[in-house]
Amino acid sequence: PSFDGPIRDVDLADAGVILPAESNGTVQPGQNADGRPMVLDGLLPRSGLGVRGTSRVGLDLAASGAPRAVRFRTDVGLDDASAPVTARYRIHGDGRLLWDSGPVEEGRVVKPRLDVRGVTVLVLETDAPDAVMIDWTDVVVEAR
Repeated sequence: PSFDGPIRDVDLADAGVILPAESNGTVQPGQNADGRPMVLDGLLPRSGLGVRGTSRVGLDLAASGAPRAVRFRTDVGLDDASAPVTARYRIHGDGRLLWDSGPVEEGRVVKPRLDVRGVTVLVLETDAPDAVMIDWTDVVVEAR
């Protein structure tokens, strides 16, 4: 397919594209895992997905209105209200590992930016203790 044309941002947290998740609790669009406002490194993001502990959240790019996705971007880290621990984050595209953060210390936010051309389903994976709240913020796909 051709990837010409203007690029637009599609906020996946607001697009109704969340697939059934494996999580210690529900996935919270726009809130942390406790249902309160997300705070990541002292900042209040405009949108995102809050999860708890080890989790896998699928995002259906085809259903997002962005079937010609080009790039994916997000910021991820421990919610400021969470316990100080080390966590690990991964992003899979159609079953392939696209990105692995390695161990991430409390207080650090990582910002993956990935080429997702041809990808249909993204999975955001978190590996952390059960009680820990993780914020995937500004979960955006750039599409044509």
